[in-house]
Amino acid sequence: MDASEAKAPVRHGRRSNRILAAVLGAAFGLAGVLLFWLLSFRDPLPPLSAEDFRKAQERWQANAVDNYDIEVRVRGRQPATYRVEVRDGEPAAAFRNGRPLTQKRTWGTWSVPGMFGTLASDFRHVAEVESGRADETTPRLGLYGVFDPRYGFPRRYRRITWSQGREESMAHRVGQGRVGAGGDAEMEVSWEVTEFTIRE
Repeated sequence: MDASEAKAPVRHGRRSNRILAAVLGAAFGLAGVLLFWLLSFRDPLPPLSAEDFRKAQERWQANAVDNYDIEVRVRGRQPATYRVEVRDGEPAAAFRNGRPLTQKRTWGTWSVPGMFGTLASDFRHVAEVESGRADETTPRLGLYGVFDPRYGFPRRYRRITWSQGREESMAHRVGQGRVGAGGDAEMEVSWEVTEFTIRE
């Protein structure tokens, strides 16, 4: 056996290793793309019902928290972090991205009653659409979120405004579940409570 014959198996083994590395690289790349797609387009938040909302309000009222600080991170077209200091059930101070809000009428927006007020308005729109009382100005909404298990405030909330149109909505295509009006997502707003501290 000459030298060229002795080296042939080594070259064959290197070629097999390269092919195996290419196959594994492609598999990992595909897995990464799928993971990115799932994380980007599938919402882990469950759909909210009017009953969920009612029970959360009852839980909040039963706990009677009158003094607290709350921080809320908002995402959407105007992302910001809001902080509200509530004393004796009333907003005493409010901040946007660390800067004080000067108009007192806006202070309560990101207090717990203010957030419940936003949800109440959103659920009224959903009820109008489901009952057939909606007109062309009524937003078609998908509502998702979770409430704090102890105090009941909306810990995470996501509202999607759907355009009217096609029966096969983006919601069906990306795993959002049932959306009554159909259409594609036009606007999305979400928030998450990042701090809730009870004060004496």
